[in-house]
Amino acid sequence: MSYLSNIRETKSVPFGKIVLHTAVFLLLGLLLGFASKWLDLNNEFFGNLFSRIMIWFVLCTAIAAYSKRPLSAMLKVFAFCIGMLAAYYLAAIWWDAVWSKTFMYGWIAFSLCSPILAFFTWYAKGKGVFALLLKAGILVVAPVVESLLFGFRAYNLLLLIALAIILFENHSRK
Repeated sequence: MSYLSNIRETKSVPFGKIVLHTAVFLLLGLLLGFASKWLDLNNEFFGNLFSRIMIWFVLCTAIAAYSKRPLSAMLKVFAFCIGMLAAYYLAAIWWDAVWSKTFMYGWIAFSLCSPILAFFTWYAKGKGVFALLLKAGILVVAPVVESLLFGFRAYNLLLLIALAIILFENHSRK
C-alpha cells in the first residue's frame, strides 16, 4: 500500500461523514435514476443522453475523483449506481414503460463493478506514471464502451472533454 500512497495522499474522514456522504449519493442516484426514466418518456434528447453510459461515466468519475479516500470513492459511487439503477427500473415498472432485460443486466454488471472502477479512478487523480496510465485508460475506455454499446454522438465529445477536465484538473491547491 505504500506504493499507492505515493500516487495520491488520502485525507482523514470521520466515519459519520462517510456514512452521511454515502447516503447523500444514494439519494442522488435515486433522484437521477427516476429523472432519467422520466426523461426517457418525456424528452427524446435528454432521455437518450441519460440512457447512455458516457454521462454516467462522467458522473461516477467526478464522484470518485473528488472523494478524499479510495474507500469513500468506492462506497459513494456504488451507492450512486445502485440508487440510479433501482429508481430507473422501479419507475419503469411503475409507469409500465418498455425496458430491456439485457440492458438491465448490463447496468447491474456496471453497478457491481463500480467500486473497483471507483478505486482506480480515485488513484487516476494522483501523480506519477501509474496515475497517468489510469487517466489515459479512462479516456480511452469510456468512449470505446459508449461507441460499442450505443454509437458515438457528437455531444459525447463534450462529455469526453468534461472527463479530461475532471481527471487532469490540479486539485492539490484544495
